[in-house]
Amino acid sequence: MRLKVEIAFVDKYTGELHDIGDIITVEKARGEELLSDSRKVVSPIEKTSKKAK
Repeated sequence: MRLKVEIAFVDKYTGELHDIGDIITVEKARGEELLSDSRKVVSPIEKTSKKAK
């Protein structure tokens, strides 16, 4: 799952600092955990489909 960082935070599992504007890739369960945070530290990145016309 790809997410955009809206508020800088340190990942509680990895200790990695994520700055505003970073694009992070996490497992689905971790992504859902981050998205459910009331502080809205991340936002989902929409998948763009590459369909042939």
